[in-house]
Amino acid sequence: MTDHTTGWRDRAACRVEDPDLFFPDGTTGDAAAQAEQAKAVCRRCPALADCRQWALDTRQPAGVWGGLTDTERHALLHGPARPAAPPPRTLQTIWDSRTEPLQGGHLAFTGWVPVNFQGHRYTPRQIAFELDRGRPPVGPVRRTCDVDGCVLPAHLMDQQERAERDGAVAGGPPVLSPSGQVLAPCGTRSAYQRHVRNKEPIDAACRAANTAAHNRLLRTGTTKAPA
Repeated sequence: MTDHTTGWRDRAACRVEDPDLFFPDGTTGDAAAQAEQAKAVCRRCPALADCRQWALDTRQPAGVWGGLTDTERHALLHGPARPAAPPPRTLQTIWDSRTEPLQGGHLAFTGWVPVNFQGHRYTPRQIAFELDRGRPPVGPVRRTCDVDGCVLPAHLMDQQERAERDGAVAGGPPVLSPSGQVLAPCGTRSAYQRHVRNKEPIDAACRAANTAAHNRLLRTGTTKAPA
């Protein structure tokens, strides 16, 4: 610490001023104006440099000394406060920063896709599904609404949920493979094709579904039924 004497006080311009001027009370507009008045006195003071150094060396906690407020002295001694670290990047922070509502209760995803995160590439639908369901999707995630680009989780279904839905429509539980994979239920063209591949008996519902899909292909060029 520098050894500064207090002889400069005899030369200080503030010695003929009201001492209260150099101790503004609070951070209001009036206090800021008072600090500026005090600094104006300091700027014409021949002892400004010695006064300032003394206040820094002795860590004066309050008041205007050498043309500096306590806040300004603290910044000189310790540097400006560091900005808070940004929150860690997660699928949730990506989702929160890149989604915006659409009319009719739908939701859009903005910016470049797919999204790279922790070595994986995600589509917006995959992010929406995983955050909402708490599990990665099984197979493709598709919209159940007719709004192009909508990623509202309630308007999305993965392969497993579609199979469960179709199974409920067909009147039965979802069909599982020996490994636990959800398979298309009977009464669908996919189930018909599975029976053929596995050389299994083909039930009437699967035959009817395959025939209907074949007829749609002839009429529309696709086997898929309208959504």
